[in-house]
Amino acid sequence: MPLFLSRRALRGPVKVLIADDHHAHQALMTALFRAFDCEVEVSGCGVDAAQRARGRAFDLVVLDRHMPRLGGDQVAEQVREPDSASRHALIVSHTTDTPRGPAAALYDRVVAKPMSIPTMLELAQTALAIRNRRAARNRLRRA
Repeated sequence: MPLFLSRRALRGPVKVLIADDHHAHQALMTALFRAFDCEVEVSGCGVDAAQRARGRAFDLVVLDRHMPRLGGDQVAEQVREPDSASRHALIVSHTTDTPRGPAAALYDRVVAKPMSIPTMLELAQTALAIRNRRAARNRLRRA
């Protein structure tokens, strides 16, 4: 799929947080999400990722399950807390090992490494649709 078609498909800046301690994964996902006109922040540490997600409203949070100091599962738990600015974000486990049991419930999606371009576009579109639905509901409540 040509990237110029993908850009038109988004219609809005999607705020993406990528949390992965491998620089190659960070670089690839950053370049591709930016090609879709997403705003991207990158963190290589789970503690930093949790702080960023709790303090800023991201639409999409992509988590490696195995990071220094705090893994993706623990970050996802913190992102979902009621006082987190990103509590409504689409949370994706980007991993080589699929979460099982209670850990699986922390994620909206699980995507195997490496993530494909069509999958990245679909995640960005889904995150944007979720944000737009929430905004529409909030406008209706105020009316």
